[in-house]
Amino acid sequence: MTYTATTTNALKSLLAAMGILLAAAVSNAEEIVVFDAFNAGDEVWHWGGAKAKTADGVITISEMNPDGNYGDAFPDVKIPLLPRLAIDTYIQSVDTGAYTIQLMAFKGDQFLSSMDVVTGSTEPGPHVIDPSTVQLPPDADSVRIKFWAVHAEGATFTLSRLRASASLPADSIRIDDMLKPSSGLELDKTEWAESDGEEVLKLSDGATFGSILRPDSFPLHDNTVILFHAPSILGGVMTLQLVLFDTNGLYLDSIDAVKHEGAGWHSTRPANLALPDRAAAAAVKIWIAGGPDVRLKPGRLIVADLD
Repeated sequence: MTYTATTTNALKSLLAAMGILLAAAVSNAEEIVVFDAFNAGDEVWHWGGAKAKTADGVITISEMNPDGNYGDAFPDVKIPLLPRLAIDTYIQSVDTGAYTIQLMAFKGDQFLSSMDVVTGSTEPGPHVIDPSTVQLPPDADSVRIKFWAVHAEGATFTLSRLRASASLPADSIRIDDMLKPSSGLELDKTEWAESDGEEVLKLSDGATFGSILRPDSFPLHDNTVILFHAPSILGGVMTLQLVLFDTNGLYLDSIDAVKHEGAGWHSTRPANLALPDRAAAAAVKIWIAGGPDVRLKPGRLIVADLD
């Protein structure tokens, strides 16, 4: 082929058009930050031979295992495996020893396996983890990120960034609701109360558990994903339940999709659950359980069809 000015201009025009289409696709997607360690607070961390403390803009992870020169700490939050998920962490410094970063894979509440994504490193700097490039079990629907301080007594390193975000195409979202008193929810043994100027859900007097139901059902597809954000829950736990119907709208069953969880983003893929054969549609019910002081701030409910 002979390249001419006309050919070059045509190629430039094609590349420009592709750039416009790519930009449009990116702008048509919403970034959902499903976890940010610096917003979650120190109480979210689980210590397993290492401690994690936030001060002066960094999280310091230090080995404190009396039985060996290693220890782990991890945010006790499961990160849903959404399309285009990125777990972005920055190791600010390595003061003593080395660090290892692992992903722990789960299906619902069931732990499946762990795999190293960074092993025994002494180098500070960024690590952007794309779980789709890691050999996770095929039925995994969420991960936890775990940090190990290793190779020295008192091994210590610091994090200046730890967040997980996903990009949801706008045309994939079928439902996007904020669950609040004006949302037409059906309350059972629960009621709204005000806490620090915000509407929160509490249990009715004498109740040990109760629920809110979003009564409008939606069709279930093979690629349906349900996301629910609980910005805060104090004094108890929450469960996300699917109320299932057949094609005629007849009630079939209710099943727990996310069980006994705390604050944060939670997700479920109904196709991965043991649904009745005739289940064709679902409504979402949120349960809270605990003592009289349990308080849930419900947030955003998203139903999307994601590949």
